[in-house]
Amino acid sequence: MESRLEYVVWGVPPGDDDERPLYTRAATLDDARRVAVVLETRHGCTRTRIQTLDMSADGASVAAAFRAAVAP
Repeated sequence: MESRLEYVVWGVPPGDDDERPLYTRAATLDDARRVAVVLETRHGCTRTRIQTLDMSADGASVAAAFRAAVAP
């Protein structure tokens, strides 16, 4: 099975208290890291982090990974 990874940058936008997905189009982990830095330094986002999703996994695994990412 071919691995197909996607990178989601999460964080808290300026003026907000809740974390949310901020960017979902990073092609590589390095791209996601660069985007996270720009979101923090230029746009004032806080608590940025990167979630790696393996989209080649079955649907239940992807859903579990997403739930784990948003769990309080």
